[in-house]
Amino acid sequence: MTELTIVAHIQVDPAHVADIKPHFDDLVAGTRTEDGCITYVLHQDNDDPGHFMVYETWTNRPLWQDHMVAPCLKTFQSRTEGMITSAVIHEMTVAG
Repeated sequence: MTELTIVAHIQVDPAHVADIKPHFDDLVAGTRTEDGCITYVLHQDNDDPGHFMVYETWTNRPLWQDHMVAPCLKTFQSRTEGMITSAVIHEMTVAG
């Protein structure tokens, strides 16, 4: 199977940027232990502190789909409800 790359752009309400960071830390730590996770790196935009980007690489799509219902992601979603204004997820594979 082909590795899957995920690029997720997450916009956080400016009033909640400081509040959400510990929850992102927990999500990153939990996700990195999941089966199939090769890379999971959180970035924050230098000009727009409310814009976060997650770069992920998974061994395959089914294991990424398992992540999408994993306890650490569900906990993150429940603890950050109302803090995130938008999220755009791009599923990608290496070209060529």
